[in-house]
Amino acid sequence: MTVPATKKELMAAWQGDNDDFNLVHEEYDNNWRHGTNNKDVWQRVSDGTYWRCCYRRSWDGEYDGMDEEDTFSVEQVWPREVTTTVYDDTPPGSIR
Repeated sequence: MTVPATKKELMAAWQGDNDDFNLVHEEYDNNWRHGTNNKDVWQRVSDGTYWRCCYRRSWDGEYDGMDEEDTFSVEQVWPREVTTTVYDDTPPGSIR
């Protein structure tokens, strides 16, 4: 059974005080009128599980949801590899 990551553990990792978690993915959008909606994914080293934190960060730096334990959410996530096809003008087998 997987032990859920806690907000305190992830806050400590974000602040650089917990070596059991590595930040492996960051994304954000500009849909919050005062700043960004952020989603960070952390891998727990000890068991290889992944945990997503969702929070908000203001444009002026005055507010960061990762600083407040009650203002962000944590959920377990799993990696899924996605293949992307791109189209360019280089013939197959050619060297760029």
